[in-house]
Amino acid sequence: MILSLLPSVQAATLTVPGTHSTIAAAVLAASPGDVVEVGPGVWAEDVVVDRDVRLVGTAGPAATTITGATGSPVRFVGSWSASGVSLSGFTLSGGSVGLEVAAGLAPVVEDVWITGATDHGVALDCAGGTFRRVWVHHNGGTADGGGIHANGTSGTTPLAIVDSLVEENDGARGGGMFVEGTSACPAATYTSTNTSWRRNTASVAGGAVWASSVDPDPGTIAHTDDRLISNGSDFGGGIYGDGIQLTLTDGLFLDNHADTDGGGVQLVQSALVVAGGTWLANRTTLGDGGAIHLRHASGGGVGQLVFGASFVQNLAGDRGGAIFADGESLTVRSSALETNLASGVGGAIHATGSSFLTLLTTDCSGNFAAAGGCASTQDSYLSVSTSDLRGNFSNGDGGAFHVVGGGASVDTSTLASNGASGDGGGLYAFGVGYVLASGSVFSANTVGTTGRGGAVAAMSSLADLSFLNVVMEDHVAAEGGAIYANDGAVSVYSSSFFDNTASSGDGGAL
Repeated sequence: MILSLLPSVQAATLTVPGTHSTIAAAVLAASPGDVVEVGPGVWAEDVVVDRDVRLVGTAGPAATTITGATGSPVRFVGSWSASGVSLSGFTLSGGSVGLEVAAGLAPVVEDVWITGATDHGVALDCAGGTFRRVWVHHNGGTADGGGIHANGTSGTTPLAIVDSLVEENDGARGGGMFVEGTSACPAATYTSTNTSWRRNTASVAGGAVWASSVDPDPGTIAHTDDRLISNGSDFGGGIYGDGIQLTLTDGLFLDNHADTDGGGVQLVQSALVVAGGTWLANRTTLGDGGAIHLRHASGGGVGQLVFGASFVQNLAGDRGGAIFADGESLTVRSSALETNLASGVGGAIHATGSSFLTLLTTDCSGNFAAAGGCASTQDSYLSVSTSDLRGNFSNGDGGAFHVVGGGASVDTSTLASNGASGDGGGLYAFGVGYVLASGSVFSANTVGTTGRGGAVAAMSSLADLSFLNVVMEDHVAAEGGAIYANDGAVSVYSSSFFDNTASSGDGGAL
Protein backbone atom coordinates (compact mmCIF):
# COMPACT_ATOMS: atom_id res chain seq x y z
CA MET A 1 0.00 0.00 0.00
CA ILE A 2 1.34 3.42 -0.95
CA LEU A 3 0.18 6.38 1.12
CA SER A 4 0.37 9.86 -0.32
CA LEU A 5 0.30 12.61 2.26
CA LEU A 6 -0.21 16.12 0.95
CA PRO A 7 0.44 19.04 3.26
CA SER A 8 -2.67 20.96 4.27
CA VAL A 9 -2.87 24.60 3.30
CA GLN A 10 -2.78 26.79 6.40
CA ALA A 11 -4.24 30.26 6.51
CA ALA A 12 -1.55 32.91 6.64
CA THR A 13 -1.53 36.06 8.75
CA LEU A 14 -0.34 39.21 7.02
CA THR A 15 0.44 42.29 9.12
CA VAL A 16 0.29 46.03 8.50
CA PRO A 17 2.76 47.42 9.27
CA GLY A 18 4.97 44.37 9.15
CA THR A 19 4.75 42.11 6.17
CA HIS A 20 3.19 44.97 4.19
CA SER A 21 3.21 48.74 4.47
CA THR A 22 -0.40 49.31 3.38
CA ILE A 23 -3.70 47.53 3.92
CA ALA A 24 -4.39 47.45 0.18
CA ALA A 25 -1.07 45.74 -0.50
CA ALA A 26 -1.72 43.11 2.16
CA VAL A 27 -5.17 42.33 0.78
CA LEU A 28 -3.74 42.05 -2.73
CA ALA A 29 -1.14 39.55 -1.50
CA ALA A 30 -3.58 37.50 0.58
CA SER A 31 -5.00 34.14 -0.43
CA PRO A 32 -8.55 33.01 0.37
CA GLY A 33 -8.84 32.30 4.08
CA ASP A 34 -5.91 34.52 5.11
CA VAL A 35 -6.05 37.10 7.89
CA VAL A 36 -4.86 40.68 7.46
CA GLU A 37 -4.05 42.27 10.83
CA VAL A 38 -3.77 46.05 10.93
CA GLY A 39 -2.12 47.93 13.77
CA PRO A 40 -3.30 51.21 15.30
CA GLY A 41 -3.13 54.42 13.32
CA VAL A 42 -4.92 56.42 10.65
CA TRP A 43 -4.72 54.74 7.27
CA ALA A 44 -5.51 57.11 4.37
CA GLU A 45 -6.20 54.63 1.60
CA ASP A 46 -9.00 53.03 -0.39
CA VAL A 47 -9.19 49.34 0.53
CA VAL A 48 -10.77 47.04 -2.05
CA VAL A 49 -11.46 43.52 -0.79
CA ASP A 50 -11.97 41.15 -3.71
CA ARG A 51 -11.29 37.81 -2.02
CA ASP A 52 -12.31 35.76 1.00
CA VAL A 53 -10.15 37.24 3.77
CA ARG A 54 -10.49 38.48 7.32
CA LEU A 55 -9.52 42.11 7.86
CA VAL A 56 -8.84 42.85 11.56
CA GLY A 57 -7.92 46.04 13.38
CA THR A 58 -5.93 44.63 16.28
CA ALA A 59 -6.32 47.65 18.59
CA GLY A 60 -10.04 48.13 17.94
CA PRO A 61 -12.05 50.90 16.29
CA ALA A 62 -11.02 53.63 18.74
CA ALA A 63 -7.38 53.27 17.66
CA THR A 64 -7.55 52.09 14.04
CA THR A 65 -9.09 54.30 11.34
CA ILE A 66 -9.34 53.97 7.57
CA THR A 67 -10.17 57.36 6.09
CA GLY A 68 -10.22 56.66 2.37
CA ALA A 69 -7.73 58.38 0.12
CA THR A 70 -10.09 59.36 -2.70
CA GLY A 71 -13.39 57.51 -2.23
CA SER A 72 -14.82 54.85 0.05
CA PRO A 73 -12.59 53.64 2.90
CA VAL A 74 -13.56 49.98 2.29
CA ARG A 75 -15.23 48.25 -0.66
CA PHE A 76 -16.21 44.58 -0.84
CA VAL A 77 -16.35 43.52 -4.49
CA GLY A 78 -16.07 40.38 -6.62
CA SER A 79 -17.85 37.04 -6.67
CA TRP A 80 -16.02 35.16 -3.94
CA SER A 81 -17.59 32.97 -1.29
CA ALA A 82 -19.15 34.81 1.65
CA SER A 83 -18.29 32.10 4.18
CA GLY A 84 -15.22 33.72 5.68
CA VAL A 85 -14.92 37.34 4.63
CA SER A 86 -15.11 39.73 7.56
CA LEU A 87 -14.19 43.17 8.79
CA SER A 88 -13.64 43.95 12.47
CA GLY A 89 -12.00 46.47 14.75
CA PHE A 90 -11.95 49.59 12.53
CA THR A 91 -13.35 53.08 12.27
CA LEU A 92 -14.29 53.92 8.67
CA SER A 93 -14.30 57.69 8.34
CA GLY A 94 -15.21 60.03 5.53
CA GLY A 95 -15.67 59.40 1.84
CA SER A 96 -18.97 59.52 0.01
CA VAL A 97 -19.65 55.98 1.29
CA GLY A 98 -17.98 54.43 4.32
CA LEU A 99 -18.44 50.76 3.40
CA GLU A 100 -19.61 49.41 0.04
CA VAL A 101 -20.84 45.83 -0.47
CA ALA A 102 -21.36 44.57 -4.02
CA ALA A 103 -24.20 42.37 -5.25
CA GLY A 104 -24.45 38.85 -3.89
CA LEU A 105 -21.90 39.33 -1.10
CA ALA A 106 -22.55 38.87 2.61
CA PRO A 107 -19.64 39.92 4.82
CA VAL A 108 -19.53 39.72 8.59
CA VAL A 109 -18.89 43.20 9.97
CA GLU A 110 -18.19 43.36 13.71
CA ASP A 111 -16.99 46.06 16.11
CA VAL A 112 -16.78 48.68 13.38
CA TRP A 113 -17.56 52.39 13.63
CA ILE A 114 -18.72 54.14 10.45
CA THR A 115 -18.88 57.92 10.48
CA GLY A 116 -18.62 61.05 8.38
CA ALA A 117 -19.68 59.66 4.99
CA THR A 118 -21.35 62.33 2.90
CA ASP A 119 -23.89 60.04 1.16
CA HIS A 120 -24.19 56.69 2.98
CA GLY A 121 -22.38 55.12 5.89
CA VAL A 122 -23.02 51.69 4.34
CA ALA A 123 -24.14 50.98 0.76
CA LEU A 124 -25.45 47.51 -0.12
CA ASP A 125 -26.22 46.56 -3.72
CA CYS A 126 -28.50 43.51 -3.51
CA ALA A 127 -26.25 42.25 -0.74
CA GLY A 128 -26.64 40.79 2.73
CA GLY A 129 -24.42 40.01 5.67
CA THR A 130 -24.26 40.36 9.43
CA PHE A 131 -23.55 43.68 11.11
CA ARG A 132 -22.83 43.11 14.79
CA ARG A 133 -21.80 45.76 17.35
CA VAL A 134 -21.58 48.33 14.58
CA TRP A 135 -21.88 52.06 15.27
CA VAL A 136 -23.21 53.98 12.26
CA HIS A 137 -23.30 57.66 13.14
CA HIS A 138 -23.14 61.15 11.64
CA ASN A 139 -23.46 60.05 8.02
CA GLY A 140 -25.48 61.29 5.07
CA GLY A 141 -27.00 64.52 3.93
CA THR A 142 -29.55 64.94 1.14
CA ALA A 143 -29.39 61.43 -0.38
CA ASP A 144 -31.62 58.52 0.68
CA GLY A 145 -30.29 56.32 3.47
CA GLY A 146 -27.74 58.42 5.28
CA GLY A 147 -26.75 55.62 7.63
CA ILE A 148 -27.40 52.51 5.51
CA HIS A 149 -28.55 52.40 1.88
CA ALA A 150 -29.68 49.09 0.36
CA ASN A 151 -30.78 48.61 -3.24
CA GLY A 152 -32.58 45.41 -2.36
CA THR A 153 -31.12 42.76 -0.08
CA SER A 154 -29.65 39.35 -0.78
CA GLY A 155 -32.23 36.59 -1.00
CA THR A 156 -29.68 33.89 -0.08
CA THR A 157 -27.97 35.51 2.91
CA PRO A 158 -30.34 37.96 4.63
CA LEU A 159 -29.17 41.22 6.10
CA ALA A 160 -28.98 41.09 9.91
CA ILE A 161 -28.21 44.02 12.21
CA VAL A 162 -27.41 42.91 15.77
CA ASP A 163 -26.41 44.70 19.00
CA SER A 164 -25.68 47.88 17.07
CA LEU A 165 -26.26 51.63 17.20
CA VAL A 166 -27.52 53.71 14.28
CA GLU A 167 -27.70 57.34 15.30
CA GLU A 168 -27.69 60.93 14.10
CA ASN A 169 -27.71 60.11 10.41
CA ASP A 170 -29.56 62.26 7.86
CA GLY A 171 -31.23 61.58 4.53
CA ALA A 172 -34.16 62.39 2.29
CA ARG A 173 -35.85 59.02 2.79
CA GLY A 174 -34.58 56.85 5.63
CA GLY A 175 -32.18 58.88 7.70
CA GLY A 176 -30.91 55.80 9.50
CA MET A 177 -31.61 53.20 6.80
CA PHE A 178 -33.11 53.09 3.31
CA VAL A 179 -33.99 49.72 1.79
CA GLU A 180 -35.84 49.44 -1.51
CA GLY A 181 -36.52 46.45 -3.68
CA THR A 182 -35.72 46.88 -7.36
CA SER A 183 -36.76 45.00 -10.48
CA ALA A 184 -33.37 43.26 -10.46
CA CYS A 185 -33.38 42.67 -6.70
CA PRO A 186 -36.98 42.82 -5.39
CA ALA A 187 -36.28 41.68 -1.83
CA ALA A 188 -36.38 44.37 0.85
CA THR A 189 -35.80 42.07 3.79
CA TYR A 190 -33.75 42.43 6.95
CA THR A 191 -33.77 41.76 10.69
CA SER A 192 -32.67 44.12 13.44
CA THR A 193 -32.11 42.79 16.97
CA ASN A 194 -31.21 44.60 20.19
CA THR A 195 -30.24 47.66 18.20
CA SER A 196 -30.77 51.34 18.98
CA TRP A 197 -31.92 53.75 16.27
CA ARG A 198 -31.56 57.24 17.74
CA ARG A 199 -31.93 60.81 16.54
CA ASN A 200 -31.94 59.99 12.84
CA THR A 201 -33.78 62.44 10.58
CA ALA A 202 -35.26 62.31 7.09
CA SER A 203 -36.57 65.30 5.19
CA VAL A 204 -39.24 63.24 3.38
CA ALA A 205 -40.17 60.05 5.24
CA GLY A 206 -38.78 57.42 7.60
CA GLY A 207 -36.62 59.16 10.17
CA ALA A 208 -34.95 55.91 11.23
CA VAL A 209 -36.01 53.52 8.42
CA TRP A 210 -37.64 53.82 4.99
CA ALA A 211 -38.53 50.48 3.35
CA SER A 212 -40.34 49.52 0.17
CA SER A 213 -40.65 46.28 -1.78
CA VAL A 214 -41.42 45.35 -5.37
CA ASP A 215 -44.24 42.89 -6.13
CA PRO A 216 -44.43 39.99 -5.68
CA ASP A 217 -41.84 40.12 -2.88
CA PRO A 218 -43.59 41.44 0.26
CA GLY A 219 -40.49 42.81 1.96
CA THR A 220 -40.29 40.97 5.29
CA ILE A 221 -38.82 43.15 8.03
CA ALA A 222 -38.45 42.34 11.73
CA HIS A 223 -37.26 44.48 14.63
CA THR A 224 -36.81 42.59 17.91
CA ASP A 225 -35.88 44.22 21.23
CA ASP A 226 -34.92 47.38 19.37
CA ARG A 227 -35.08 50.93 20.68
CA LEU A 228 -36.22 53.68 18.30
CA ILE A 229 -35.72 56.99 20.10
CA SER A 230 -36.12 60.61 19.00
CA ASN A 231 -36.14 59.99 15.26
CA GLY A 232 -38.02 62.41 13.04
CA SER A 233 -39.41 63.07 9.58
CA ASP A 234 -42.41 64.51 7.77
CA PHE A 235 -44.03 61.06 7.47
CA GLY A 236 -43.15 58.06 9.66
CA GLY A 237 -40.90 59.55 12.29
CA GLY A 238 -39.49 56.15 13.22
CA ILE A 239 -40.30 53.81 10.32
CA TYR A 240 -42.00 54.36 6.96
CA GLY A 241 -42.98 51.28 4.95
CA ASP A 242 -44.71 50.71 1.61
CA GLY A 243 -45.69 47.18 0.57
CA ILE A 244 -43.86 45.45 3.43
CA GLN A 245 -44.57 42.96 6.19
CA LEU A 246 -43.35 44.54 9.42
CA THR A 247 -43.05 42.69 12.73
CA LEU A 248 -42.11 44.62 15.87
CA THR A 249 -41.40 42.44 18.89
CA ASP A 250 -40.93 44.00 22.32
CA GLY A 251 -38.60 46.98 22.24
CA LEU A 252 -39.30 50.69 22.71
CA PHE A 253 -40.58 53.52 20.52
CA LEU A 254 -39.88 56.74 22.43
CA ASP A 255 -40.18 60.39 21.43
CA ASN A 256 -40.30 59.82 17.69
CA HIS A 257 -42.08 62.55 15.76
CA ALA A 258 -43.57 63.30 12.35
CA ASP A 259 -44.64 66.69 11.08
CA THR A 260 -47.56 65.08 9.25
CA ASP A 261 -48.57 61.43 9.87
CA GLY A 262 -47.21 58.50 11.88
CA GLY A 263 -45.05 59.74 14.73
CA GLY A 264 -43.60 56.28 15.34
CA VAL A 265 -44.56 54.26 12.24
CA GLN A 266 -46.41 54.91 8.99
CA LEU A 267 -47.32 51.98 6.74
CA VAL A 268 -48.96 52.09 3.31
CA GLN A 269 -50.33 48.91 1.69
CA SER A 270 -48.48 46.90 4.33
CA ALA A 271 -49.04 44.36 7.08
CA LEU A 272 -48.12 45.00 10.72
CA VAL A 273 -47.68 42.81 13.78
CA VAL A 274 -46.78 44.48 17.08
CA ALA A 275 -45.96 41.90 19.76
CA GLY A 276 -45.26 43.54 23.10
CA GLY A 277 -43.18 46.62 23.63
CA THR A 278 -43.77 50.18 24.79
CA TRP A 279 -44.78 53.20 22.72
CA LEU A 280 -44.19 56.34 24.75
CA ALA A 281 -44.53 60.03 23.87
CA ASN A 282 -44.47 59.67 20.09
CA ARG A 283 -46.24 62.49 18.28
CA THR A 284 -47.39 64.20 15.11
CA THR A 285 -47.45 67.95 14.75
CA LEU A 286 -50.33 68.32 12.30
CA GLY A 287 -51.53 64.89 11.21
CA ASP A 288 -52.84 61.53 12.33
CA GLY A 289 -51.47 58.60 14.33
CA GLY A 290 -49.23 59.81 17.12
CA ALA A 291 -47.59 56.39 17.38
CA ILE A 292 -48.82 54.37 14.35
CA HIS A 293 -50.46 55.37 11.06
CA LEU A 294 -51.89 52.60 8.84
CA ARG A 295 -53.37 53.31 5.43
CA HIS A 296 -55.11 51.13 2.84
CA ALA A 297 -53.99 47.58 3.43
CA SER A 298 -54.09 45.59 0.20
CA GLY A 299 -57.73 44.88 -0.52
CA GLY A 300 -58.62 46.12 2.95
CA GLY A 301 -58.30 42.55 4.19
CA VAL A 302 -54.78 42.37 5.56
CA GLY A 303 -55.08 41.91 9.33
CA GLN A 304 -53.10 44.39 11.38
CA LEU A 305 -52.43 43.00 14.86
CA VAL A 306 -51.27 44.67 18.06
CA PHE A 307 -51.00 42.50 21.17
CA GLY A 308 -49.33 42.78 24.53
CA ALA A 309 -48.21 46.35 23.85
CA SER A 310 -48.42 49.55 25.86
CA PHE A 311 -49.23 52.96 24.32
CA VAL A 312 -48.73 55.86 26.73
CA GLN A 313 -48.78 59.64 26.26
CA ASN A 314 -48.70 59.60 22.49
CA LEU A 315 -50.05 62.71 20.78
CA ALA A 316 -51.66 63.37 17.40
CA GLY A 317 -52.06 66.84 15.97
CA ASP A 318 -55.31 65.58 14.43
CA ARG A 319 -56.82 62.07 14.70
CA GLY A 320 -55.77 58.94 16.60
CA GLY A 321 -53.54 59.89 19.51
CA ALA A 322 -51.86 56.47 19.46
CA ILE A 323 -53.12 54.68 16.31
CA PHE A 324 -54.80 55.78 13.09
CA ALA A 325 -56.21 53.20 10.65
CA ASP A 326 -57.67 53.95 7.22
CA GLY A 327 -59.19 51.03 5.34
CA GLU A 328 -57.65 48.48 7.69
CA SER A 329 -58.68 45.46 9.74
CA LEU A 330 -57.04 46.27 13.08
CA THR A 331 -57.12 44.11 16.20
CA VAL A 332 -55.73 45.41 19.49
CA ARG A 333 -55.48 42.58 22.04
CA SER A 334 -54.22 42.36 25.62
CA SER A 335 -52.79 45.85 25.38
CA ALA A 336 -52.87 49.11 27.33
CA LEU A 337 -53.87 52.47 25.86
CA GLU A 338 -53.25 55.15 28.49
CA THR A 339 -53.21 58.96 28.55
CA ASN A 340 -52.94 59.40 24.80
CA LEU A 341 -54.27 62.61 23.27
CA ALA A 342 -55.69 63.67 19.91
CA SER A 343 -56.44 67.26 19.04
CA GLY A 344 -59.10 65.85 16.72
CA VAL A 345 -61.08 62.63 17.22
CA GLY A 346 -59.96 59.34 18.76
CA GLY A 347 -57.84 59.93 21.85
CA ALA A 348 -56.16 56.54 21.53
CA ILE A 349 -57.44 55.18 18.17
CA HIS A 350 -59.28 56.46 15.13
CA ALA A 351 -60.49 54.12 12.37
CA THR A 352 -61.99 55.27 9.09
CA GLY A 353 -62.58 54.19 5.50
CA SER A 354 -64.53 50.95 6.11
CA SER A 355 -62.05 49.79 8.72
CA PHE A 356 -62.75 47.05 11.23
CA LEU A 357 -61.51 47.94 14.71
CA THR A 358 -61.50 45.21 17.37
CA LEU A 359 -60.48 45.69 21.01
CA LEU A 360 -59.97 42.45 22.97
CA THR A 361 -58.99 42.26 26.66
CA THR A 362 -57.56 45.74 26.38
CA ASP A 363 -57.42 48.56 28.93
CA CYS A 364 -58.15 52.03 27.58
CA SER A 365 -57.89 54.72 30.25
CA GLY A 366 -57.24 58.41 30.70
CA ASN A 367 -57.20 59.26 27.00
CA PHE A 368 -58.48 62.60 25.66
CA ALA A 369 -59.86 63.87 22.34
CA ALA A 370 -62.23 66.36 20.79
CA ALA A 371 -64.57 63.36 20.30
CA GLY A 372 -64.17 59.72 21.31
CA GLY A 373 -61.85 59.83 24.30
CA CYS A 374 -60.73 56.22 23.85
CA ALA A 375 -61.58 55.57 20.21
CA SER A 376 -63.57 56.93 17.29
CA THR A 377 -64.72 55.38 14.04
CA GLN A 378 -65.96 56.92 10.79
CA ASP A 379 -67.95 54.70 8.41
CA SER A 380 -66.27 51.72 10.06
CA TYR A 381 -67.08 48.93 12.50
CA LEU A 382 -66.15 48.80 16.18
CA SER A 383 -66.10 45.61 18.24
CA VAL A 384 -65.15 45.71 21.94
CA SER A 385 -64.88 42.55 24.04
CA THR A 386 -63.66 41.78 27.59
CA SER A 387 -62.09 45.21 27.82
CA ASP A 388 -61.94 47.94 30.44
CA LEU A 389 -62.59 51.56 29.44
CA ARG A 390 -62.16 54.06 32.29
CA GLY A 391 -61.51 57.73 32.78
CA ASN A 392 -61.45 58.71 29.12
CA PHE A 393 -62.70 62.18 28.22
CA SER A 394 -64.08 63.93 25.16
CA ASN A 395 -64.34 67.67 24.78
CA GLY A 396 -67.30 66.95 22.51
CA ASP A 397 -69.37 63.76 22.19
CA GLY A 398 -68.52 60.21 23.25
CA GLY A 399 -66.47 60.00 26.44
CA ALA A 400 -65.12 56.55 25.57
CA PHE A 401 -66.36 55.91 22.00
CA HIS A 402 -67.51 58.11 19.14
CA VAL A 403 -69.06 56.14 16.26
CA VAL A 404 -70.29 57.74 13.04
CA GLY A 405 -71.70 55.38 10.41
CA GLY A 406 -70.94 51.67 10.36
CA GLY A 407 -71.80 49.99 13.66
CA ALA A 408 -70.63 49.18 17.17
CA SER A 409 -70.79 46.23 19.56
CA VAL A 410 -69.68 46.04 23.20
CA ASP A 411 -69.50 42.65 24.90
CA THR A 412 -68.46 41.70 28.45
CA SER A 413 -66.74 45.02 29.01
CA THR A 414 -66.79 47.88 31.51
CA LEU A 415 -67.24 51.54 30.63
CA ALA A 416 -66.80 53.54 33.83
CA SER A 417 -66.08 57.15 34.77
CA ASN A 418 -65.72 58.31 31.20
CA GLY A 419 -66.84 61.85 30.42
CA ALA A 420 -68.04 64.00 27.53
CA SER A 421 -68.74 67.71 27.40
CA GLY A 422 -71.45 66.95 24.85
CA ASP A 423 -73.58 63.79 24.50
CA GLY A 424 -72.87 60.14 25.31
CA GLY A 425 -70.70 59.84 28.41
CA GLY A 426 -69.76 56.28 27.51
CA LEU A 427 -70.67 55.89 23.83
CA TYR A 428 -71.97 58.25 21.18
CA ALA A 429 -73.38 56.89 17.91
CA PHE A 430 -74.58 58.85 14.89
CA GLY A 431 -76.15 57.39 11.78
CA VAL A 432 -75.00 53.85 12.47
CA GLY A 433 -76.59 50.59 11.40
CA TYR A 434 -76.52 49.06 14.87
CA VAL A 435 -75.38 49.38 18.47
CA LEU A 436 -75.25 46.11 20.40
CA ALA A 437 -74.25 45.88 24.07
CA SER A 438 -74.24 42.61 26.00
CA GLY A 439 -72.93 41.43 29.35
CA SER A 440 -71.38 44.81 30.03
CA VAL A 441 -71.36 47.43 32.79
CA PHE A 442 -71.83 51.16 32.21
CA SER A 443 -71.08 53.03 35.43
CA ALA A 444 -70.79 56.70 36.43
CA ASN A 445 -70.08 58.06 32.98
CA THR A 446 -70.78 61.80 32.69
CA VAL A 447 -71.95 64.40 30.19
CA GLY A 448 -72.10 68.20 30.17
CA THR A 449 -74.93 70.10 31.81
CA THR A 450 -77.00 70.02 28.61
CA GLY A 451 -75.67 66.66 27.44
CA ARG A 452 -77.88 63.69 26.61
CA GLY A 453 -77.33 60.02 27.35
CA GLY A 454 -75.14 59.65 30.42
CA ALA A 455 -74.06 56.18 29.26
CA VAL A 456 -75.14 56.02 25.60
CA ALA A 457 -76.43 58.60 23.14
CA ALA A 458 -77.67 57.39 19.75
CA MET A 459 -78.68 59.82 17.04
CA SER A 460 -80.25 59.63 13.58
CA SER A 461 -81.28 56.63 11.53
CA LEU A 462 -80.41 53.77 13.82
CA ALA A 463 -81.59 50.45 12.47
CA ASP A 464 -81.15 48.69 15.83
CA LEU A 465 -80.12 49.61 19.38
CA SER A 466 -80.01 46.54 21.64
CA PHE A 467 -79.00 45.92 25.26
CA LEU A 468 -78.79 42.41 26.71
CA ASN A 469 -77.72 41.60 30.28
CA VAL A 470 -76.20 45.02 30.86
CA VAL A 471 -75.94 47.15 33.99
CA MET A 472 -76.47 50.92 33.77
CA GLU A 473 -75.76 52.78 37.01
CA ASP A 474 -75.02 56.23 38.44
CA HIS A 475 -75.51 58.39 35.38
CA VAL A 476 -76.88 61.94 35.15
CA ALA A 477 -77.83 63.71 31.92
CA ALA A 478 -80.15 66.50 30.85
CA GLU A 479 -82.21 63.90 28.95
CA GLY A 480 -81.92 60.14 29.02
CA GLY A 481 -80.00 59.64 32.24
CA ALA A 482 -78.60 56.32 31.04
CA ILE A 483 -79.64 56.04 27.36
CA TYR A 484 -80.80 58.65 24.90
CA ALA A 485 -82.04 57.68 21.43
CA ASN A 486 -83.84 59.97 19.01
CA ASP A 487 -84.41 57.45 16.24
CA GLY A 488 -84.43 53.72 15.49
CA ALA A 489 -85.64 50.69 17.42
CA VAL A 490 -84.48 50.21 21.01
CA SER A 491 -84.56 46.79 22.70
CA VAL A 492 -83.60 46.06 26.31
CA TYR A 493 -83.42 42.50 27.67
CA SER A 494 -82.57 41.20 31.16
CA SER A 495 -80.78 44.39 32.14
CA SER A 496 -80.52 46.50 35.31
CA PHE A 497 -80.74 50.28 35.72
CA PHE A 498 -79.75 51.92 39.04
CA ASP A 499 -79.58 55.57 40.09
CA ASN A 500 -79.76 57.11 36.66
CA THR A 501 -81.21 60.65 36.47
CA ALA A 502 -82.51 63.04 33.81
CA SER A 503 -81.84 66.46 35.31
CA SER A 504 -84.00 68.63 33.06
CA GLY A 505 -85.85 66.42 30.59
CA ASP A 506 -87.39 63.00 30.17
CA GLY A 507 -86.12 59.51 30.77
CA GLY A 508 -84.19 58.90 33.96
CA ALA A 509 -83.14 55.54 32.55
CA LEU A 510 -84.13 55.75 28.87
